[in-house]
Amino acid sequence: MIKPELKHNYCKAYDYNALIRFIEDKYNIKVRKYQEYYKGDMSGNDCPKPSGKPYLDFWHWLIESQIEVKNDCQEMFFIEDAYEDKETPKWVKEILKMIIDNFETDNEGVMHLFISW
Repeated sequence: MIKPELKHNYCKAYDYNALIRFIEDKYNIKVRKYQEYYKGDMSGNDCPKPSGKPYLDFWHWLIESQIEVKNDCQEMFFIEDAYEDKETPKWVKEILKMIIDNFETDNEGVMHLFISW
């Protein structure tokens, strides 16, 4: 009987910080202060208002509703599902669309992200 060897099966992943820098540079936006760029209605529940003013932070939306992160981790982000979800805020969909238009997902609409800070 032959004992199987341990194999390292890593998938390709985008560096989250580099991906976001690319999107911010290409579209001249800041995803952590998206309220300064969003042209839609900010009066509804889609736009958090912790201090009475709209605060649209893509990173906070991502870690609060989509993925659990820790430093130096690789995560699966079901980005196409998030984009199609009727519960996803419109301002988030704008950012997701920019990402989808510029970066590849796998066959199941999953984007693999390496996250480090």
